[in-house]
Amino acid sequence: MAPLIDSTGFDQQKLLSAINAEITACRATIPVDQAEKDRRTRELQALTTHLLWAQRVDNNQVELELIVRALERLRDRGIFRSNRNWRESAGA
Repeated sequence: MAPLIDSTGFDQQKLLSAINAEITACRATIPVDQAEKDRRTRELQALTTHLLWAQRVDNNQVELELIVRALERLRDRGIFRSNRNWRESAGA
């Protein structure tokens, strides 16, 4: 199992900025059918939830690590359209 805290640490503001960029990109997509609309809704809900969580944890590195891991799992499950490297995006 990987260590709970990445040795490089995370920057809360960079993580918030990355999540906001993904929300903006997601909102810019125009769904062509109901399946695409449902996918966009799930993506926006997941991103918004993680954005709110990241805003509340301040600079708690354990919490930021958990958020990044959760975002990576969602990406790996295909919830997000982009293939963003969340660890890089939130790196200090």
